[in-house]
Amino acid sequence: MTIDFNVRHFDYDNRVGNLTKEAVGKVKSEKHFPIFNENGKEVIFKPLSKTKPLSTPLFAYSEVLWSHIIKTYFDEKTPLYHLAVCEKIEELHPKYYHHGTVVESITNKNEDLVNLLEYYLANPHESVDIATYINYCEKFYDYSFFFETPIFQENKQISENFALQILLSLLKADQNFHYENVAFKTEGGKITQLAPSIDHEFSTMFLYADDPNRHNVLYNRFLEKFKIKSENSVENQIFNLFNKNSAPIKNLDAVVKHHPDVAARFLKQLQRLLADLKREKIFLQNKGYMTPFNSNNYEIGELLYKENDELAAKAKRKQLNQYILNLGIFSNRVNEEIIETGKTLERAIRHRLR
Repeated sequence: MTIDFNVRHFDYDNRVGNLTKEAVGKVKSEKHFPIFNENGKEVIFKPLSKTKPLSTPLFAYSEVLWSHIIKTYFDEKTPLYHLAVCEKIEELHPKYYHHGTVVESITNKNEDLVNLLEYYLANPHESVDIATYINYCEKFYDYSFFFETPIFQENKQISENFALQILLSLLKADQNFHYENVAFKTEGGKITQLAPSIDHEFSTMFLYADDPNRHNVLYNRFLEKFKIKSENSVENQIFNLFNKNSAPIKNLDAVVKHHPDVAARFLKQLQRLLADLKREKIFLQNKGYMTPFNSNNYEIGELLYKENDELAAKAKRKQLNQYILNLGIFSNRVNEEIIETGKTLERAIRHRLR
């Protein structure tokens, strides 16, 4: 499978605008993403954050790989992410690295984006309980109840696209598929469609590359949720009951219940992806982008930019050894885990479609 890992270069001074966004959840954060004109199109540079939990250069590789897979096999409207470097951004926004990704804007001048959290805060519904929502990584969010609300009940295309995005979050083993990731496109204040899938950083396959034991625990814990045990024992009944009440399983059940046709189509697309991966592996390439990293480097950023404690940040920096990744070995593991996740998800969907 051929994926473009060339690194695009930008200068912050040459930006044509800024995409400024403030999170609407309980954890407040402002994002300042520069916009550039590239070949007559607006592209947005999304920098890697020094304060985002678990952030490493592999966040960017995850965005590139998954946007390519999703666009090629599941949804041609998906925007492609590319590895990118933006010089001088750290001078004005020191909480960002100058490494990141660049992606074409998914809205035109007449369109806006309204994510699920924003929409349901403005349009409460009895079946939607998001009052206690907080954006956490390594947390799975329940999306099943959204299908019961008018916007999804009354618009089949939006509901089907929503179902597909849920399935894609499971294929990625997304550890941060939260209510601000899914958004409606609006024009003149009216919802027109569901925006395509964006934000692919927290795929389990790309987490804790510097800590194999922690990665394996996280990955196996995710796969375990989709195992089906039919033996009639108390232990297995408890196992099935526990998994049934987990957010990923509730989301999968809701998709198959409301859109079995989407699930069936997803299976065919998934089979094509798995067949291609078995025939031709994905190889992540380093064209001057990768740097040594530690999955806990964000702790330094938090001390510097949230707590303003330079001494503690300096001490933390000395504690954290930086890891140099062998991309060849890592590529093999990513391939194996995508295939294993895909096969596990395939079995879980087939079981529910019977």
